[in-house]
Amino acid sequence: MRKRKQNEMSNFRIIVVDDEVGIIDSLSVVLNRGGYETVGETDPLKAIERIKYEHFDLLILDYLMFPLHGDEVVEQIRMFNKELYILLLTGHRDLAPPLETIRALDIQGYCEKSDKFDQLILLVESGIKSIAMMQMI
Repeated sequence: MRKRKQNEMSNFRIIVVDDEVGIIDSLSVVLNRGGYETVGETDPLKAIERIKYEHFDLLILDYLMFPLHGDEVVEQIRMFNKELYILLLTGHRDLAPPLETIRALDIQGYCEKSDKFDQLILLVESGIKSIAMMQMI
C-alpha cells in the first residue's frame, strides 16, 4: 500500500464482513497499517444493523455467508443506503455472482480472496479516491 499522510485516511471508515474471523483479522491489520479505521463483523445481519446506525464509507463483503449471501446483504443495505461503496469478495470463483447482479445492486468492485490481498488493496485505494472526490464535489 502506498504511504500517505495518516490524517488523509483516518477520515474513512471501512467495515469488513466475512464469516471467517481470520480474513477479518488479516484485512484489518493490513488496512489499519494503511491508515484506515477498520471494524469487522462475522454476522451479516449484525453488519446490516451496524451500517444502518453507524457511518461507514466502504464495505468489504464476503459473497458466501450464512444466513444471508452477500447479494442479499447488499439488497437490504441499498434499501436505506445508496451511497456506501461496496467491494465484494469470494473464495469460490465458480460461485461468483453474475455481472448483472453486481450491476443491479450497484456493487463497485469484485475480487477473489487471496493470501496477499494485493488486488483488494488496490480496489480499496481506488474506492477511497472515488469517495474523496465525491465528498469534494
